[in-house]
Amino acid sequence: MSVKAFAPASVGNVIVGFDVLGMAVKAPGDEVEVSFNEVGEVRIISIKGDGGKLPLEVMKNTAGVAVTELLKALDESRGIDISIEKKMPLGSGLGSSAASAVAGVFAANTLLGSPLAKRDLLPFVMEAERI
Repeated sequence: MSVKAFAPASVGNVIVGFDVLGMAVKAPGDEVEVSFNEVGEVRIISIKGDGGKLPLEVMKNTAGVAVTELLKALDESRGIDISIEKKMPLGSGLGSSAASAVAGVFAANTLLGSPLAKRDLLPFVMEAERI
């Protein structure tokens, strides 16, 4: 079983929330697909559309950080594989890093049966933006 989520670009950088608290636009955006794995850890399996510029290392990637923090908060021992498709230019000011984190944590929460409400996912995305 896998879950795919899309998060749109954002503009505005409203107050101190970086791109996470920007205003969403309809397109472009990032698509993240997650599935359980048998190794019991978060892994980034692939990133498409970034020209090889983004890290596959989980704790250096916003989607990886957000999903890892979600699993820690839920005391979840199952591992999750993440595949990211970047559909917006990197460094464009459109919230590319936040979009990956939002789509990743939303998809992971859904895969886990939606134990948290959407609004409760914000701290994990904010932690991801910190990196």
